[in-house]
Amino acid sequence: HELMFAAWIPGRTTDGVVEARMDVTLPAMKVRKAWVIDIFNGTEQELNISSRGDTVIKGLLIKDYPVFLRLER
Repeated sequence: HELMFAAWIPGRTTDGVVEARMDVTLPAMKVRKAWVIDIFNGTEQELNISSRGDTVIKGLLIKDYPVFLRLER
């Protein structure tokens, strides 16, 4: 089955896009595939993940507006 959640950089937004690369760990969650979806331009990209007990998404680009992560378990 699939899950979806949103991630963003907290704080005040600006006229330009603020973004940061970070690792995301989903504790005790086994995920087979993951995608990131940009809500402004609609692009969807499959992510490289490591799933051994915890699922780790390395170097995810998080922005100052929500991006959605779609997970297939």
